[in-house]
Order: sequence, then structure tokens, then C-alpha cells
Amino acid sequence: GEDLPEFDEKDQQIMEETRKEHRKQIVIALVAVVVAAVVVAVYFLVIRGGVAESRCRKLVATYMEGLDEADIDKVESVMDPDTLDGDSSDTLMNIFQTYKDNGIEYSVDYSIGDIRKADSSNLEAVGSTVYGKPADKAGISKGYVVPVSGSIMMTYQGQSSPYDLDMDIICYEKDGEWYLGGTIVTDDSSEE
Repeated sequence: GEDLPEFDEKDQQIMEETRKEHRKQIVIALVAVVVAAVVVAVYFLVIRGGVAESRCRKLVATYMEGLDEADIDKVESVMDPDTLDGDSSDTLMNIFQTYKDNGIEYSVDYSIGDIRKADSSNLEAVGSTVYGKPADKAGISKGYVVPVSGSIMMTYQGQSSPYDLDMDIICYEKDGEWYLGGTIVTDDSSEE
């Protein structure tokens, strides 16, 4: 066999520095992978959650604007089309028409409070009330509760009367789409 070349101290030092540099690059690559994983997790938790809350806020705003403008199409646009029935739409249209026919003017002034994640009982209530089945069978995966407060000012023959507006509206995701599911009753006694 051939004799292996002997490395002097300088060659050995260069090889050791090369190994250290290689290890350093591996550590940097591993840290980069961990950082990327954390960034992706934060994106899905914070950004995506914020997107859902923003969608819910927009649904409620559209609904409230529809009520204020007596616009049935706007009101219905925030609801699952599969759940709309003619009777409910006719009832709401009749209310709007009755106000108009009798010279009753009204305006809705509202604000949206801090949105919170809906709990399982809220989602079950939507599944049962809107779809007549449990939330998972209805395809409801998550939701948010949107507190709305304010007033409705009714004016008739120059006389105005305010009516307080205080409700929690639930928005939910079903099959990748967001809908408004109505109001929910909160149990204040459990918070005491």
C-alpha cells in the first residue's frame, strides 16, 4: 500500500476549522428549521385566528347594516343559503314594509365588543337550532361570539324612542365558509 500523506499542524488546524464550520452550518440549518416551524405555528394561531375574527366582524357589520337599511338581501347574504326559508324572509320583509307604510323611521347605532371563541355548547346550539342536528354532523367546526351593543332609534310622527340593543351574535364556520348563526343566550350566573 501507499503511504498516507502526513499532515502538518497547519493542515490539521485547517481540517479542524472546516469540521467546526460544517457543524456550525448544521446547527444554523437546524435552528432555521425550528424558527420556520415556530413562524408557521404563530401564523396559523394568530394570523388565521385574526382572519376568522375579522370575517365574523364583517358578517355582523353587514347584518346590522342590512337591518338599518331595511335590505333583506344584505341580511340574508350573511346566512347559510341552505338554511334560508321563505317564511322568515317574508316576515322580515313585512316588518320593514310595515314600518315604511306607517311612517316609522328607525336607525341602528351599534358597536362591536371583544370577540371571543365560541365554546362547544354555543356550536351545539347552532347545530341544533339552525340545522336540527349536532354541530359535527352539521359540519360546524368552529365559531366566534360577537357582542353587539347600541340602540335602535324609532321615530314616529316626530316622537323618538330609543331601544337598547345588547346581544351576542354567533358566527360559525361550516365547510370552509363563515355564516351568521343568530343570537345566543349567555348565562351570567356562571360568571359570578
